[in-house]
Amino acid sequence: MVPFDPISVVVPTRDRPELLDGCLRSVRRALGDRDELIVVDSASGDASAIHDVADRYGARYVRCDEPGASLARNAGWGAAAHPVVAFIDDDIRVDEGWARAVSGSFASHDVAFITGYVGIPEGQDPEFAIAKFMHDEPFDIDASTAQDPGHSANLAVRKDALVAVGGFD
Repeated sequence: MVPFDPISVVVPTRDRPELLDGCLRSVRRALGDRDELIVVDSASGDASAIHDVADRYGARYVRCDEPGASLARNAGWGAAAHPVVAFIDDDIRVDEGWARAVSGSFASHDVAFITGYVGIPEGQDPEFAIAKFMHDEPFDIDASTAQDPGHSANLAVRKDALVAVGGFD
């Protein structure tokens, strides 16, 4: 079996250590040994609570002194070690195959970014969505795209593509 390339996973958060704990628990289960987990604290009032949760799951902690999801995402991908960076919001859970699906989606160097579906499985607390891929075949996203392309709460991008567009605005 061909090994999957490692990915960096960035989880931006602000003042939600309980949600972050559940997110990191699911992400950590999905990651391989070479993958990287980064928590970006977007100006939380209690930075120590966020830092403690990040430590519990072996995540690198990055602090932003100004709030904002785009600022946090930019700080996260700027700190990432791997060429593919996945972004998961702190209120999202991933299934165990998520990281391999992300890595496998970038096997072709023509792929600059992917988005995935975020949904609530039947019988699950609606407060917690789960990230997954709902389309069997990739498709191009442009102005004529009629189907739901995915969600920014479940997004992965090549770092060189982020550099080319100047990151998130």
